[in-house]
Amino acid sequence: MHSSASAPPRGDRTVATTVEEALLTRRSVRAFRPEPVERPGIERLLTLAARSASN
Repeated sequence: MHSSASAPPRGDRTVATTVEEALLTRRSVRAFRPEPVERPGIERLLTLAARSASN
């Protein structure tokens, strides 16, 4: 896990990995893509969000 809040390099990494790092490093993402998100992806994001700090 990265301790920096800077954007990780994309390279061959999956979007899920990038999103997971963004959530775990409290990085705010304000861009949206037009593609729908599959339910398993949403459930994974909610699981990760539940682990984040609330303050």
